[in-house]
Amino acid sequence: VRISAEERVYLRLLEGALEVSEYTDKVDVVRGWSFRNSKHDTIREEIGDMLQLLLGLVVAGNYKQGTALVAGADMHANAAFFQKVLEIGRRFKITNPEKMRCSYGKLIYLMQDAPSAMDFSVKADIRTVFSVLTEKKGIALLEDEDTAQAIEAVSNVAGYGEEAPSRASIEARAAAKQLAIKRLCEKHASKTLSKEDVESTLASLSDFNSFVDSNRRPVDDM
Repeated sequence: VRISAEERVYLRLLEGALEVSEYTDKVDVVRGWSFRNSKHDTIREEIGDMLQLLLGLVVAGNYKQGTALVAGADMHANAAFFQKVLEIGRRFKITNPEKMRCSYGKLIYLMQDAPSAMDFSVKADIRTVFSVLTEKKGIALLEDEDTAQAIEAVSNVAGYGEEAPSRASIEARAAAKQLAIKRLCEKHASKTLSKEDVESTLASLSDFNSFVDSNRRPVDDM
């Protein structure tokens, strides 16, 4: 599912924490742990520092929310928060492969080592279109005949040997797509599935189609 505006705030916090974290520098280099403590202790200490840094950035960005997380609570009590933030980072990387080229590897190593060093899990299932619609009882959206048009990849790029679509044609397809989205929102929005949820899931599917289309076309041209 596409990252929402609220989730993007947490993504920025995670990216900032990963940039300054020295996790791989200390854990993967022998001198980082052999002369002072075991590698297991170093992993636990570095993961703890990383998670505490996340909490500190939350306090700096939103004092009220941050103090609610850290006041009288230990790391274990904030497990759900850590799972949420790390899941957002992983989901963002899946939908944007060209992003987080340096920091994502550090995140994966951290999550890989966490089960052996922490007494709680930092892993949460990735939120997908299917899981969101299932949770909110809106799976019928995927079976609606308007969905195919609502998630169509509208592009002005033509393949090799093809004539580029006219501006009028592109505008007509984009308008038809917006009308399809509007009809789907009216038909499927409910108490459990809001209009924003419908638009978000359709936009996520449209992003996927656009990504596949832009990456497949050069192969077809060859």
